Amino acid sequence: MAPIFCADCGTECSLVDGRDVDAHDPEIADVRVWACPVCPTSWAHHAAAADAPAAVPAGAETRHAREILAERLVLPLVHEGSGGIVGAQSLAIDRLMNFLAHRMGIAPGECEVARFSLEQCRQAWRELRGVRFADVLEHAKRHRGVKRRAPASGEGVAA
Repeated sequence: MAPIFCADCGTECSLVDGRDVDAHDPEIADVRVWACPVCPTSWAHHAAAADAPAAVPAGAETRHAREILAERLVLPLVHEGSGGIVGAQSLAIDRLMNFLAHRMGIAPGECEVARFSLEQCRQAWRELRGVRFADVLEHAKRHRGVKRRAPASGEGVAA
């Protein structure tokens, strides 16, 4: 597994007992978390199924910024794009994150609110403020990849 780095200071994080990070936070007291040895409040839950952090470890201010960004801008846009239909949310999220990645100048695979630093949260806020899902759809149409047709039976197969 690749090293995990703190979103706030860039220091490599390690998997520790939640009590070692913040004994006063009942949310993490009895779980394993990824924590930064430099930033005392920088942590992220451990996703056991993936054997990786559920988010990039970050301090309270960055985690709060991520929550506000998601709650006030990202989720309303996803809801607008999916029409509230649960099955359509995945496509709306993909389109929105591709739009945001393009606006922020980052790779689409790196455009995930749970991975953002505080500065990236601020930049994402600026980029999404006033955006409607129609803007996202227009971007998707302009930047749509060329669809390739599947080869017919036997076509394109080297002998």
